[in-house]
Amino acid sequence: MMDAKRGKLLFVAKDCVMCHSINGVGGTDAPKLDASTMPGPMNPLEFAARMWNHSVGMVAMQQSELGGQIHFSGDELGDIIAFAQDPSVQRTFTKKDLPPKIRKKLEAGD
Repeated sequence: MMDAKRGKLLFVAKDCVMCHSINGVGGTDAPKLDASTMPGPMNPLEFAARMWNHSVGMVAMQQSELGGQIHFSGDELGDIIAFAQDPSVQRTFTKKDLPPKIRKKLEAGD
């Protein structure tokens, strides 16, 4: 089952936050993933298809910025999709959720 709270943790752990932001927290190299600006709940397959359509650029950015491609299990992807579409869990996402190492990298990029 898709879990937005686990997705919130994975959003940081899988370094999605390095390129994407939620609540203004995160990188600016990729689209914001604020649920409040998304067009309603999206079918998880459609969300994954949109990621797939941008996969060449995403993988290139991951290799450049992170040193390698990010890999997701099906459950992890489902959890991240749930987080990207859950405004109540997103409201709890702040800079305090970022480990110091990631916070420092993001601040250096500002």
